[in-house]
Amino acid sequence: MAALLSLVNVVALGQTSFDEYFAANKNHQLGAREMAFLQACGVKRSDTQIVYGLSTEAEGFKFHHTSGLLNGRDEAQTDFFGSAEAWKVSGKPRFVNVWILIMDEGSENNEMFCLDERGKVTLQESLNASYAVESGAAEWIYIQRLAFDAAANKRLVRNGYVQKNGSPAVMPKLSREKAKDSKSVSDRSLANDVIAELSR
Repeated sequence: MAALLSLVNVVALGQTSFDEYFAANKNHQLGAREMAFLQACGVKRSDTQIVYGLSTEAEGFKFHHTSGLLNGRDEAQTDFFGSAEAWKVSGKPRFVNVWILIMDEGSENNEMFCLDERGKVTLQESLNASYAVESGAAEWIYIQRLAFDAAANKRLVRNGYVQKNGSPAVMPKLSREKAKDSKSVSDRSLANDVIAELSR
């Protein structure tokens, strides 16, 4: 029970935007949400080799290998921007972290994946957020975590709207379409697609 409470407390500390992720990465740190997810994965940064990639044009979010996150969203040549990192343990990918931004809409999506030694996704955390383009204020943020068993059956671990600091938020008033968009989640095959693109 103590371990569970500790995990919940870490998640509530936040790290719910690309800019927070980017700032932590530039300082060679991890955000609280990343740390909690990696703890659930059983992956330690000290044991890994990290490979980075960016998607800087309207190229269907295909990632090209880079030496790091470079200048972040300032690398973008259009309103579309993506970043990815894959962590390898003994040469095998065990964690993938992807951010996809549509900046003229204030849309941010983050997908984190745990992979086992066979390359199968065992855990996925998806964040969708909408930020006001002018002020940068968070309009809504939705996070869900999914677990997959050996037969690839999916189980919802937790979900809900959160505030900027990661604490629970009251469900916002959204249109049916936006409510559906807020709860969308990328297919887990994205993890292996990114790994393949960063390996080229």
